[in-house]
Amino acid sequence: MKEKEIKELFFRWVLENENPDTVAINEFTMARWKRRADLLVVNGSIQLIEIKSERDNLSRLEDQIEYFLKKGHKVTLIADKKHKDKIRKLPNEIGVFWIVDGELILEKLPVKRDLQSKVLSEYWRLDELRMLFKGILKNVHRMHVDKLQAFLGSYPTEVVDKLTCGLLKARYQKYYSEVKTTRNLSIPRIAKKGIEDPRKDYAEFFKEARKLLLPYGEQMTFSFV
Repeated sequence: MKEKEIKELFFRWVLENENPDTVAINEFTMARWKRRADLLVVNGSIQLIEIKSERDNLSRLEDQIEYFLKKGHKVTLIADKKHKDKIRKLPNEIGVFWIVDGELILEKLPVKRDLQSKVLSEYWRLDELRMLFKGILKNVHRMHVDKLQAFLGSYPTEVVDKLTCGLLKARYQKYYSEVKTTRNLSIPRIAKKGIEDPRKDYAEFFKEARKLLLPYGEQMTFSFV
């Protein structure tokens, strides 16, 4: 099976097995476009998914898994059965699906792990951070993304965790709704006017998010600025 067909199989699995408010993203870029997960699934956790089709080789798999384990609550590998004897022992936390005769066969689900606030803050974009801290930080529109990520990373992990999962779901909800309607995973995320615009598409999220920061605002702002 081709990678696109495998993605479609897993997409159907997500629709049938995950909560209705789950969001799944095709070709999720990370590390400022230097890394890419084949799929991202967000539902109270960030799950990064790597696919190895029959045509793929495994030369980069170990490095990819190691990186994803640092960045995701959950990591899942979906691989064609031809690779089964070639793949070295995977970390116990990794979820595994095999493609067998055109079907998706679950071997084990991934184990959720904790992520540090610093790692979670790296999922945020500059315009999103500026919207989040509007009214909390003075001159926020002049601050660099690294400084704002560091500030977000200084909040308690449980707060940053909840905010980041909520952000990713809000950011991609419009895209994912269109994907679910058309069953077309290849819809470009940034090809249509309005998609992924925090000022228009998910401004309401930031209003609610700032409420979570209020108990910490004055003290943390003073120590940061």
